[in-house]
This record gives sequence, C-alpha cells and structure tokens, in this order.
Amino acid sequence: MGILERKEREKEQRKIDIIDAAEKVFFSKGFDNASMNDVAEQAELSKGTLYLYFNSKNELCMAIIVRSLEKILELFQKIIDKNCNGLKKLQLISEEFLNFTIAHPKYYKALLTFRNHSIECSETGYIYQESLKKNSEINDLIKKIIESGHADNSISPTADAAKLAQAIWGNLTGFLPGCILAKNQMNKQTDVEPAVVLRYIFELIQNAIKAQ
Repeated sequence: MGILERKEREKEQRKIDIIDAAEKVFFSKGFDNASMNDVAEQAELSKGTLYLYFNSKNELCMAIIVRSLEKILELFQKIIDKNCNGLKKLQLISEEFLNFTIAHPKYYKALLTFRNHSIECSETGYIYQESLKKNSEINDLIKKIIESGHADNSISPTADAAKLAQAIWGNLTGFLPGCILAKNQMNKQTDVEPAVVLRYIFELIQNAIKAQ
C-alpha cells in the first residue's frame, strides 16, 4: 500500500470514527444539547481536527442521516430479488420500513430532521450531496419495483412509476413523524396503533394500483 493510499484510508477511518462519536453524543444528549466539543471529546480529537472533517453539528447530523438512508437502501435492495410479484414487493417495502423504525428509532428520528439540517449545510458539500444521492437511489429502487409490477401484470399500467415511487417514499418519511414518533398521543386520540394505520394506507395504495 502506497503512502497516499494509506493516508486516504486513515482519513476515511477517522471520518467514520467521528460519525460514530457524534451518534453516541447526539443520541444520548440530543442534538440541541450537544456541542462540537462533546463530539471531539468522545472521538478523542481536538476541536480543530474535528472541523477539518465537518463544518458544523448540522453536517454531522446529515452524516448520520446518510447512514440511516444506507441502512434502508440495504433492506430495500434485498426485496428486489424476492420471488414474488411487484405488488407484493411494495407491501414488503412498507413492512421492512416499519421494522426499521422499530429496530432503529434513533436513526429514523435523525432521518426526519433532514430538512432542518439540510438548509444549514452547503448544497455543494459532500454530505449534502451524498444524502440526495441515497434518497434518489431509494426512489429509483421503488420505481424499479413498480415497473416490475407492470411487467408481471400485478400493478396497473396506468400507475405512473416515477410519481408513485415518490409518493410512497414521501409517505413513509412524512406520515410516520406524526404517527410512530408520537404514538402515545395518537393512541389516546384514536386507539389505533400506528403500524395498523400504515398498513391500512398501503392496502389502499395496493388496491388502487392493482391490475384488474
């Protein structure tokens, strides 16, 4: 391994270590109560070194959001190869996402803060661009599943794949904030579990796009 390659690997590992440290700090103290000093101390780095990699707390939170998107993408990618039709795969998408929110509530909560943190980050920055890339990959994957449903005649050809993919991904990341994360309040109001509501919404979608 050459010197330059070794330095790049060390730099990448340090970036990972910093994000690991930020997770521990943000998840335990909360984003608003945490500081870059806290992250630097957790990572055992100077604050100056920390700023060589991330310009702000917002960028660090965006890095955690990218991790969240990567985990979701990995789950969804496994569904593509399932031996079932496109309509069934859409149902599996909703189930896997629900499982993700239950297994990784802090990652999901970070994901929901995307807009708040993204506006504080440079649109040309690596972290911001990487978050857009992962979001796009997830949308494209859902679109591919819908198109497979067109091909196997399980999904109506009148269902616009691109628009429906965005609607589904937007629903998953938009509906749940007032549902799963506020489930106690919701249950007092409706006596209906958030997971039941989410599944019901997807049943409605599936019935609407099912090929006749």
